[in-house]
Amino acid sequence: CRIIGYSTQHEESHKQKIVVPDTITPIHHGALLRFNNQEIHMRFRGPEGVSAALAAVAAFQALSISIESIASFLNTFKGSTGYFTQIGAGQAFDIIVDAPEDVEELSLSLSIAKSIQHQEKLGLLVCIIGPHANDSATTQKEKARIATEFCDRLYITHKEFDVDDAASLDRFISYLPWEIRDRRSSILFWRFRDRARALQSAVERMRAQDTLFIEVNTPKKGLHISVSQEQSIIAKIIKNRPETQ
Repeated sequence: CRIIGYSTQHEESHKQKIVVPDTITPIHHGALLRFNNQEIHMRFRGPEGVSAALAAVAAFQALSISIESIASFLNTFKGSTGYFTQIGAGQAFDIIVDAPEDVEELSLSLSIAKSIQHQEKLGLLVCIIGPHANDSATTQKEKARIATEFCDRLYITHKEFDVDDAASLDRFISYLPWEIRDRRSSILFWRFRDRARALQSAVERMRAQDTLFIEVNTPKKGLHISVSQEQSIIAKIIKNRPETQ
């Protein structure tokens, strides 16, 4: 893996500091960054994951924190619930859960997920995505555009459980490009009024080289409950997949 440096500049002195790891080793579900005798385990692959780790190391070092303490913290840091959280239930493929608060965050999250998926040959970015009750028509149109820009497979469903609103799903689908709606595109989509069934269908079809991105509610709308529900459902589905029995 090519060694990537991360440059920071002190706000007052304008002195630059470049943080460069000794080695970067890709591993399953992440990468190992070595600084002298210290290893930092990143959960996500690709240049974005490495860049995020180096940015964190640079920030800590600017505060005169030792690399030993930095490694200890980063290796145990699990992130904020729902913000680009990785679900591990023994599956061979990546599952990413994210709670973007707006379309700009969704675009950024999907671009990072796409870069992770690109690490695998012939892999697909599979997305569980859909409307929220409070989304405006403009928001739904933009969300549909972003989804078709990054995703190879779309499982369109509500962001909440226990919702029975077929009309909102139909409106969201109407904002997809005509060639996708008419099944004349390589991008395929499925529509689910039952979110649990959408999760099951997506997980059952996943291959080792694919990446699954799941959009969930924001923290203000019951995120923790949503993530826990989905993690439990996904774990059961994976347990019952033929290759895991």
